[in-house]
Order: sequence, then structure tokens, then C-alpha cells
Amino acid sequence: DPLGGFLEAISFVALDFVHILPSACALGKSLNHFEHLLVVTATPIALYALILLGSWIFNMRKFKGRFKVISFNFLNIMIFLLPSISKTICQSFRCTIYDDNSDAPFSYLSVDLSVDCGTALYETQVLYASLMMIVYTLGVPLVLGMWLYKFRHKLNPQDAVVSVSSASALELDISGASSTDV
Repeated sequence: DPLGGFLEAISFVALDFVHILPSACALGKSLNHFEHLLVVTATPIALYALILLGSWIFNMRKFKGRFKVISFNFLNIMIFLLPSISKTICQSFRCTIYDDNSDAPFSYLSVDLSVDCGTALYETQVLYASLMMIVYTLGVPLVLGMWLYKFRHKLNPQDAVVSVSSASALELDISGASSTDV
């Protein structure tokens, strides 16, 4: 399978820090999917809260300015982590049904066959994953979009709009420039 081989070759780009860190060595057991989901979704929120709390405790007077900087940096980091977190969240819903020709087929979580989809653990996982789907998959892009909308005039100032005729003239100037001019 060429696509599977390609995706495996670039899997390091996913930034899935739970799989990168040797949790089986540190904990003495490997994490099941629900534990993996908890770590992947709770860690960024907990780190953000701890950094905000530390900033507030150690310098309350300048907290408002630091809050904006910390939040901006958190959103920048979340842009890189969001695909990996969203993938882990979405993997929490898919079950594979196995039928052994009995009256009651059974199903297991596709990404972790140790999780039976008919148990309370799975139902808890689905509830938590649904909440995190709202927080991460919808919430982070929504907040980022609101910030972009808030600063839209700084991102695209009205006096910087180039007309079509001046864009064509600009294109001609660039094409006529030599490599030493650029």
C-alpha cells in the first residue's frame, strides 16, 4: 500500500507527544486509548492554566498584558498540535463489529482492541471525546477566527489595497528587474 507507507514515513509530523514519549517504560504499562485521549486533551489545557496562574501569582500588575501574549503563544502552539489532538479525538468513536456467527456480535474500538464498545468505559470515553470535540475541533479554530477578525484591519490595511492596474504595473516592474535588483 503506497499511501500507507507514505503516511507511516511522515508520521513524525503528527506531533503526537504521547506516542513519542516512552509511557510504557515510565508507567510500567502502555496506555489504552481512553488514557491516551485524557493525556492528549488535558495536557495543553493544564499547561495553559498553570502558565497563566504562575504569571498571575508572580506579577499581578502586568498580568493583563501577559495574558494576551500567553494566549497568543498558546494558540500558535495549538495550530501545530490541533491535527494530532483532533485525530485522537475522532478515533474515539469508531468501533469494528466482529461476528462469530452467534446471536450477539461484539464490537471493539478500532484503534485499541482492548476497549469493548459495549462497556461503560467506552460510553464515558465517547462522552469525554464529544466534549473535547467541541473544545478543540470547534473551539480552537473559532477562537483563532475571532482573533483574526478582530485584527483584520491590521492584517489588511485599507491603504495597502493595490488596484488591478497598479498590480499589473508592479508585475511588469518585477519581471523587468534583474537578479541584482531583487
